[in-house]
Amino acid sequence: MRRLAILFALAAAAFGQSPSQFPSPYNPLAWRYYATYSGTALTVQQPAANNAQVHFEQAVIECTAAETVTLSWNGAAATSTTLAIVKSPQTQRLPAATAWSASNVGTGTVGPVYGATAAATLLIDLSLFTMGNGGTGVNFTIKTAGTCNITIQWREDQP
Repeated sequence: MRRLAILFALAAAAFGQSPSQFPSPYNPLAWRYYATYSGTALTVQQPAANNAQVHFEQAVIECTAAETVTLSWNGAAATSTTLAIVKSPQTQRLPAATAWSASNVGTGTVGPVYGATAAATLLIDLSLFTMGNGGTGVNFTIKTAGTCNITIQWREDQP
């Protein structure tokens, strides 16, 4: 009986802990954001100051015609045109990152190139991509050869 009481006490201590105040990749309540644009380029970029770690999750690209989709990062800062960022329902904080449509971001490092099939959805796992702190030259861009609907989803560790 004594062992049973000790096991219950240990279980209560282990499972009764309050959740972490910082989001983690496994936390379904992490601070999540997304940006959607119908065009040829969408950039998510760190601000000049007060930036946060950005952990990309996925991109969804839908094109009416077959198009080439190119990922790139850390180009010269985008300066036009800002794009509204949407917070997922459980997210209360404003995003630190900024989003840019019709992006004039510099080329930077060119990464993988994908082929988007006409009238189909291309889902790209972006979980290997993270933007650290470092100002406006730290950015991530998806460009298409023609007009497509581009959505990028990410989560942030707030400073």
